[in-house]
Amino acid sequence: MKKILILAYDFPPLTTAGAARPFSWYKNAKKFGYYPIVVARKWPNSINQLTDRFIATADESGYESQVTEFGTIYTVNHLPSIKERMMLKYGSDKLTLIRKFISVIELIGRFNFSWLDDKNEMNKVFQQIASIEKPAIIIATGEPHILFTYCKKYNKRSKTPYVIDYRDGWHTNHKKEKRNLLSRIITKIELKQEVGALNNALFFTSVIPQLVDTIRNKILPKDGYVIPNSVDIDMYNELNIAIDKKKFRLVNTGTIYDFEYIDIFEAGIEKFITENNPTDFEVHFYGLDINPNNSVEKLKALAKKFPQHIFLNERKSKSEIIKIQKEATLLLNLIPGSHEKGIIAMKTYEYLAAKRPIIVIPSEPSKKTPIFPEKKYLTFALTSDEVCDVVKDFYTRYKNGDDLNLPITEEELYSISNEHAAKILFQKLDEQLNLQ
Repeated sequence: MKKILILAYDFPPLTTAGAARPFSWYKNAKKFGYYPIVVARKWPNSINQLTDRFIATADESGYESQVTEFGTIYTVNHLPSIKERMMLKYGSDKLTLIRKFISVIELIGRFNFSWLDDKNEMNKVFQQIASIEKPAIIIATGEPHILFTYCKKYNKRSKTPYVIDYRDGWHTNHKKEKRNLLSRIITKIELKQEVGALNNALFFTSVIPQLVDTIRNKILPKDGYVIPNSVDIDMYNELNIAIDKKKFRLVNTGTIYDFEYIDIFEAGIEKFITENNPTDFEVHFYGLDINPNNSVEKLKALAKKFPQHIFLNERKSKSEIIKIQKEATLLLNLIPGSHEKGIIAMKTYEYLAAKRPIIVIPSEPSKKTPIFPEKKYLTFALTSDEVCDVVKDFYTRYKNGDDLNLPITEEELYSISNEHAAKILFQKLDEQLNLQ
């Protein structure tokens, strides 16, 4: 059985999409002939707000190890940086200019001076564990993309092949601000590091074909393959929970970003509530304080306006979220961009696994989707009027006692499962390692 070292900053108990992806490889690696060794950051057991991410997980630097039925995990202790200590003491809305100044210095100097790299403890532990475990191959998943450079450094002295996995672009990240001179300087520095890490990699992977093509065309013409996002079907099948018939519950369990979709949703829901005055209608959001922004503030204002209908809840554990999704009448998927551009949130796969109807509100006007397009499991709403009409249609069907469960098949569920995505990855690893 070949050893594979998985380098990931995000990992459970963190419940983000970034944590779920490497965990799925860890959980399924042995099925395909690989023994997984994970090096990941140690996270607090519970994160309910942004500053919880910065809490120290130990009194000193170092790491802990754990062997499970799936493989070995090394978790790197987290000690808060200067910026993080500022946020923990004064909050996220204080000392912002000082924190931004520190961030700029770190972004410019971190590749040349390890003491400016706030992830350097990860690098030190990774280099140590890789030297001890001597894996046949390494895969690093980013963000943070600086993990890719750690693999390049280890490869330079050990010749161990590595793969880099993009959840989002680095130089080509759609969230980057490139309009001012400083951001262009930082981007140029990062591009040099990205090209170097990519050039030395065995190949690269990403979640969507569009990003693979972008990296090939704009960064480096390197072999790249799609390893799609996926979902742990077993966790959903273990919970046999029916839709809550006492209340119509429209539920969102994803991260809310600052995009135009929130205005479309807000106007559409307000119109539905005002025109229909439903007494058994509720909208639930979870974990909004983990990513504070203008859209979150708009939702808080909406909740104050309709306190009997709009509920903002704390972040929940993975098992609790699955229960909430399966009890929902209708699941809300807010998408930055569009499915047509390949931007498919992890939440889409989770919602499908919950087998509940889904309303999709993208920030860009497109109803095209590669996700079972012929089945129309996703109902798109591009305007506030469409949001109102879709919600009203499902609410009417709910009141009539209609069966609202998605008729998704077991074969379709397997195609979006963690096991299937892991199979694609490990088969590709076998092919490339055999060519060496």
